[in-house]
Amino acid sequence: MPIPSFREDGWLPEGHWQANWEEITDVFGDTLGSRRAELMARVSQMVCIAIQPTVVHLADTAINSS
Repeated sequence: MPIPSFREDGWLPEGHWQANWEEITDVFGDTLGSRRAELMARVSQMVCIAIQPTVVHLADTAINSS
């Protein structure tokens, strides 16, 4: 079931709505300059950072067996 339209008071109707990322950004980031669009842009940035592969460089360590 897609995300429903906002109520007159600006909130979504109560319930659980399944959506893919594109649907979410379409609903919450569609009005440039709005608070929702600003927050959606920040969430998008965090998601991009979170899904980037992370490379960890470990220093070579010598094990002294004496």
